[in-house]
Amino acid sequence: MPRAKIPATFQIKVKKLIATISRSLQVDLTPDQQLANDLLLHLYQTVCRLQAKTTVINPLLTEIKNHYPQSCGCVWYALREFGQANYLKIADDEIAFVTLHFQAALERQQPQKKILFVCPHGVGTSSLIQAQLQHLLPRDLKIQIISQANLAQQDLTAVILIISTVKLPVQAVPVAQSKGVQIIGLTNVSYSQAVASRHASGKRLFEIADLVLDNHGSIGDAACQLQGAPQKVGPTSTVIGAAILNNIVVEACQRLVQRSDGDAPVFYSTNLDGGDAQNQHLMQEYQGMIHYRF
Repeated sequence: MPRAKIPATFQIKVKKLIATISRSLQVDLTPDQQLANDLLLHLYQTVCRLQAKTTVINPLLTEIKNHYPQSCGCVWYALREFGQANYLKIADDEIAFVTLHFQAALERQQPQKKILFVCPHGVGTSSLIQAQLQHLLPRDLKIQIISQANLAQQDLTAVILIISTVKLPVQAVPVAQSKGVQIIGLTNVSYSQAVASRHASGKRLFEIADLVLDNHGSIGDAACQLQGAPQKVGPTSTVIGAAILNNIVVEACQRLVQRSDGDAPVFYSTNLDGGDAQNQHLMQEYQGMIHYRF
């Protein structure tokens, strides 16, 4: 239906509705022209449908209420007044549909989250890896390839993870901190303290990071002395780093269990009998949140 066929008085009502819900959400959505156009058409069709005594069933009603309680509450309160002004009783199914319009507008207000993939020159196999990662990650998560030389000039405001095929200079950390990104450093503190900084600031990673995870490894990151050779071999950082990260996962799962009264949606090993079936059940239950194939 063309916008021009919708009465001007109704268009004014919809603008006031957007302003009211914006105040409730404490986010100004009035400049969002897509919201204004989509909501105008949707509400006009809704009013025509209700006046004709026609109802709809929203199959996502419960999910919308659970996932977007604040938006749903604000929309419910505003539409109650909107319905009274138009002598209409607007059901929860209709309210949930309208909630999706406002939730989409809120999502558009947020900067797009992204992962930086750093490589020597920003080309080559990085494009292949980028394509493979994109299949595993949420659709709204962007993967951007940049060269090592351009990292320091990169805006890290919406960056949630940096993946690199090369050693990153520590100057990337102050850039992240200046954008409000929390830095977690996994490092060997005693090793770092034993050597001079190679950064112009004279600081080392453990002196810059907001949270330091110390692997307590050997100086030189090697544990085994070879007979007849001055240099040790057998790095300790690999296995210790993996153990630390796995311990973080374990602790996160433990806290999840405590919050959910013992029912935590954690994948089983597929090598266990029945593991595939358990995982398939989780995939079906959380299919809206899992963005890769099982």
